[in-house]
Amino acid sequence: LIRALINLIVPGPLQVAPAAKKEVAMCLNIVCDQSEANSTELLKYGGTSALIELLDPAASPYISGLTEVVLECLANACTWCQRNIDQLGPEAREHVAAIMQSPASQESEKLIAKSILFLVENRRRPAHKEAVMLSQSTVHASD
Repeated sequence: LIRALINLIVPGPLQVAPAAKKEVAMCLNIVCDQSEANSTELLKYGGTSALIELLDPAASPYISGLTEVVLECLANACTWCQRNIDQLGPEAREHVAAIMQSPASQESEKLIAKSILFLVENRRRPAHKEAVMLSQSTVHASD
């Protein structure tokens, strides 16, 4: 199901009209909600990248409510499968930050964008914390 839905939003023979992409994103949001397996499958079939593309105003025409639905889906997917966070590269994070800071964005969009950036920040913190702990234990072991 997830693979079929993703095929509807990526360029190709099955791609739906821009307005229908909001409905597809809603379906992906529903199936990823509270599901590690479905959120992992979203990642596996390139859905995270496809959703990020829908946030790019240069690549996607304006569709009322699309941004909020895409952000909700990304937040769900990143919460239930943290490897989805790794797909949010610098450019995607810039899009999310721009949504959060834009006066034109809805308050709900800003809140969801903020939660995604919080997930990204927390994903990085544990690795840094482990590196610091490892370096401290190495220093103490050599004393």
